[in-house]
Amino acid sequence: MLRELKHQEYQSVRPLFEGFDYSLSISAVLDGSNPGRVFADDPQNPRLAFALTIEGYLLAGDPSDPALRESARRFLVDSLLTGDVYLDSDESVTLAIYPPEWAGFLPEMIPTHEVEALPRLRYLCRELSYAWQEDVPDGYTVHQIDRSILDGNLLADPDG
Repeated sequence: MLRELKHQEYQSVRPLFEGFDYSLSISAVLDGSNPGRVFADDPQNPRLAFALTIEGYLLAGDPSDPALRESARRFLVDSLLTGDVYLDSDESVTLAIYPPEWAGFLPEMIPTHEVEALPRLRYLCRELSYAWQEDVPDGYTVHQIDRSILDGNLLADPDG
């Protein structure tokens, strides 16, 4: 059965989520810089993991192992679909999976929901062709937002 991990245990599941390299939210959760929840079958040697991030749910692990599939099914039915973990709708669940072989098992794991595969489009910027720095208006500057910016007096709330 899956259990919720403590933040100090998150690094043990990072290899399972490597297939989600396009998702900044899972990296941010595992790094502790974004809110989220992480569950795993074993905090020391995880073979199955589930994460709730600000972008949605992610399931990772070995779908060829029947015991892991059953653990995932029980977690989805007993925790996710009941709302114990979090569910904002009874009508649909958006679940990203890795590896893709999980897709073949989802209809039996969640028989109450129709499984519909949604294609993922990935875009890579290989070359920056726009010199945006030249178009920053006079009197404006561009800064990376960090704690000193947020705590300082550089930002103003026009409605405040």
